[in-house]
Amino acid sequence: SSHFGSKVAAPGEPWSRRAGSRRRSVGVEMVDPATDPKAWTEHTHTDGRRYYYNKQTKASSWDKPECLKSQEEKMNTTSWKEYKTADGRDYFYNPVTKQSVWEMPIELKRLRGMANQEESDEEQEQKEEEPEWKTPEERRNAFREMLQDKGVKASMKWEEAAKLCQEDRRFFALNTAGERKQEFAVWVTQSKKREKEEEREKRKRAKDEFVEALNEWPDLKVTARYKDAAEYLMDRDFFKLIDEDERDELFQDFLDEFEKKAKDERRRKRKEKVEMVKKIYADHDEISVTSKWRDVQELLHDNETFKWLSKLEALTSWE
Repeated sequence: SSHFGSKVAAPGEPWSRRAGSRRRSVGVEMVDPATDPKAWTEHTHTDGRRYYYNKQTKASSWDKPECLKSQEEKMNTTSWKEYKTADGRDYFYNPVTKQSVWEMPIELKRLRGMANQEESDEEQEQKEEEPEWKTPEERRNAFREMLQDKGVKASMKWEEAAKLCQEDRRFFALNTAGERKQEFAVWVTQSKKREKEEEREKRKRAKDEFVEALNEWPDLKVTARYKDAAEYLMDRDFFKLIDEDERDELFQDFLDEFEKKAKDERRRKRKEKVEMVKKIYADHDEISVTSKWRDVQELLHDNETFKWLSKLEALTSWE
């Protein structure tokens, strides 16, 4: 048995020599507390395993005391031991191979006459010899996958996580409560780091989406204000992921760039329009080098290309 917190009564405690002498004197036979079924009670550990406590000797044991075992359990000559989870579900643990399984091992089935006679010895031996997880790394990976699959949060305490996972066979991929708790702590640290990195990436994407949305804003112009942009975008998911000051700064940077692009585009178009207007001057029957600017304006009053230019741009093109 693997005991923990065990305490054996000292002379003078519950069954003192003096009391024993008195009982023997009246012909009462002393009962060894370790073999008295009434002295043992069953309890559940924080990691979900059942253990047994002797209220007289103050001893605790993971293994079921002989005096509480059924006839079938007493016949067990294998290395396998039977335990129960907190909700009463049976599982089997082999302290020699460090393997935990939900299904009753073939050796126990044989002892209890439950083994499938048609199963070949070779298949039986193969099942017995091949544990589900062959290396410590495989055991740790199985345990981590279970935490992920069960929806364990990095903000949870170990007791909460253990309660959520104790029915999963992978909970016993790690052999001791200490190993499980330690691996959980490692997983929590890695998860928090991963969550922080994901949050950083999320915020970076949010900034990109903010700028893309500004580009698609129907009311976008060089005189636009942040307040108007905020009202337009405030219901978008990305908007809430960016701080107010950061949004304002992003908007101003975007608008500066937008204004610069607008000026460059205007400059390019003006050059193009000026060339077109000069050609119109040259081709127009009523316009010559001696024409007055007032008359030129009157003649081209409805011309779209001429109208596109500002008065100063148009005058400069004529001169």
